[in-house]
Amino acid sequence: MKDLDHILVPGCPLCDLYLISGSCSNTTIHYLESNTIDTSDFIIINCNNCGLPLVVPRDHTITISKDMWGRILYQCRKLFGENMRLRCKARNINDHWHAHVIR
Repeated sequence: MKDLDHILVPGCPLCDLYLISGSCSNTTIHYLESNTIDTSDFIIINCNNCGLPLVVPRDHTITISKDMWGRILYQCRKLFGENMRLRCKARNINDHWHAHVIR
């Protein structure tokens, strides 16, 4: 089934979290915006490379809206505390916005 409401790029490791069923099953999921990954606009999972919480929006884009930023910041503070920070510096995947949560 195609996801027509979002921009997803097959082969992008972050998009594949949404495209490939079960691709998040080997990591800790901290937050799904809705009950399933299929209907979430963003997720917070543990990064497979460093183990830190990682925020991944559904859309394959280099920027996010102010509304999305606010929703992400709200959930991260709720889950990880007011003093947490988001590190948005992309190293390996530079065309899909994502951020590590630093506590």
